[in-house]
Amino acid sequence: MVGAVAAALMSADGIAAAQCARTILKCGCTITSAGLFTLGNPVGNSASGAGDCIAIRARNVVLNLNGYSITGPSTGTAKGSGVHILKSASGAFVEGLGATISGWTNGVETDSTNGTIDNIVTDSNDKAGVFLFKANDNHVTRITAEGNGQFGIFVSASDQNDIAASQVSGNGADGVLVGCIANSRGGCAVQTKPSNSNDVYAVTSDSNGGDGIKVQFNSNRNNVGDCSASGNAAFDMSDRHSNGCGLDQWFANTFTTANRTCIQ
Repeated sequence: MVGAVAAALMSADGIAAAQCARTILKCGCTITSAGLFTLGNPVGNSASGAGDCIAIRARNVVLNLNGYSITGPSTGTAKGSGVHILKSASGAFVEGLGATISGWTNGVETDSTNGTIDNIVTDSNDKAGVFLFKANDNHVTRITAEGNGQFGIFVSASDQNDIAASQVSGNGADGVLVGCIANSRGGCAVQTKPSNSNDVYAVTSDSNGGDGIKVQFNSNRNNVGDCSASGNAAFDMSDRHSNGCGLDQWFANTFTTANRTCIQ
């Protein structure tokens, strides 16, 4: 019965129909007006198929997570993210103050522009700690992404974002991936749109199951600087262009292994 009620309160895409109060006390709501919203206590949803805990639909929203945890079902069954910034929500500022988001499909997902995601721990999510999808001109800073099923930070079909001052470790695939997920035929598995002109700097990426920091072959003009990586299963730093680093720039980095001599 509880599951049926929860389903009735969700749209087909897993976005909650209920509007968030200014002080948010439980999962399952969407922010539909501008201004400041604050998480008032730890929240979670252990139900199989859980949709987004907090979705942001309005422009110019500030969401203060206040250091509180947002916990999903942690069973590989979640269908949403801990915090989901929708396409319409340009200018969102999500401040974690050290909040931990775990057990969701993605810890934080943004599909929007001109936003900031700061000071959040994203661990043990099914896919990515932070997922940028068709998201441009965002600032992602002071993220700790550990033990996520695939990626620490995944920048997909997204341009001109800053990924900075973050630590990613122990993720199932790459620590940071800029570009598409490759298929076995040397192409893109799903999303073929490139991720161009992103800056990755002051990021530490250690002991991940794939590459520490990777720029995929379909993406260009990305800058990776002042980063460090070690102990990653594939390469610590990897540029997957067939002609060296394409138009990407790698500089002032510290690493043990790299797949291209143009990575410095």
